[in-house]
Amino acid sequence: MRRIVFVLGLIICGIGGLGFFAWVRTRSQTREQDWTREKNWNVPVDPPPRGNSSLEVVVELSKPAIRVGERLPVQVYLRNGGNSGVTVLGTLHNSEFSRYPLCGVLIVDQDGNRQTWQPAPRCGNTNPLYLSDFHDLQPGRQIALHHEMLEVWKPPRPGTYTITYKYDGRGKILGAWEPFGGPCGAPESSRQFEAILSRLKTVAQDLVVSKPLSIEVMP
Repeated sequence: MRRIVFVLGLIICGIGGLGFFAWVRTRSQTREQDWTREKNWNVPVDPPPRGNSSLEVVVELSKPAIRVGERLPVQVYLRNGGNSGVTVLGTLHNSEFSRYPLCGVLIVDQDGNRQTWQPAPRCGNTNPLYLSDFHDLQPGRQIALHHEMLEVWKPPRPGTYTITYKYDGRGKILGAWEPFGGPCGAPESSRQFEAILSRLKTVAQDLVVSKPLSIEVMP
C-alpha cells in the first residue's frame, strides 16, 4: 500500500512539475512578446508618410435649425478629394481623447464662448486595432467620423452656434495609434500585430480641419 501511495505521489509531482514548466515557458514567451511589441510600438514611422492635401473633413447638417435641448443633426465625413487613393484610419476608440487619429470638436456660440460637454463613464481599457479599421480611400470616396460630443451635447440657449471638426493623424511613432489600458489593448496574434504595424506605415499623416458650419437654435 505504501509503495502504491509513493508511486502515485511521484506521478502527481511529475505532472505538477510539467505544468509548472509549461506555465513558466508560456509566461516567458508572453513577456518576450510584450517586450517585442513595446519596442516596435515606440519606433518612428519609417519612412514617414507624406501628407495628402487631398483629404478634407466635411461637416453636414440634416436640417438648418433646431430648438434648445435638441441634439445636433450633424454628420461628419473624411473625404478624399484628390486623384489617387490614400490609406486612412477612421475614428478609433479613444480618438476623442488621447489616441491617434485625434478627433476634436469645437462648438462656440455667437458670443465666442466655447461649449463644454461631460463624457460618459467608460472602461479604462482601449479596443485594439483591427485590420478592418484601415480604409483604402479612393478618389471621391468618404468614411464617417464620430465624436461623443456631437452625440450628447445640446444647446443650452437660443442663438447661432458654429461647429468645427479637426482630424489629426500626425502620429510620429507607431505608438501614437497604440491600444493601451489592459488586456483589451493587444492584437489577437503576433501575425496580426505585424500586419497592423505594416499597414500603419502607409497611413496618411495629415491635420485636416473642416470649414466652420453654423446652425440656428430657436427657443
